[in-house]
Amino acid sequence: MQKKENQQIGDSYDVSQFGIPWTSNPQLRQLAKENDVDYEDFMECLKCSMTPEEISEELDIEVNTARELTQAFFDYGLASDLPVD
Repeated sequence: MQKKENQQIGDSYDVSQFGIPWTSNPQLRQLAKENDVDYEDFMECLKCSMTPEEISEELDIEVNTARELTQAFFDYGLASDLPVD
C-alpha cells in the first residue's frame, strides 16, 4: 500500500489536513473484530490514506463496513478509549 497525498477519507476528512492520533483504542479494535476486519490491516489502510472504497477492496469487506470503521476512527480518535484510573 502506498500513501496518497491529499486523499479523501470518508466523505469529509483529509488525513494530511488533520493528522492521525496514533495510539491504542480498544473500542475501535472491538468494532473491527465484530465486523471480522483485521485491525492492523485496517490501520495500515488509514496510514496509506485510503478511501473507504479502497479499504473495502483491499480488505475484501463491504464498503459500508469500511465507512463505519473509518467514521468511528475520525469521530472518536484512538486516544478516546484509554483506561481511566
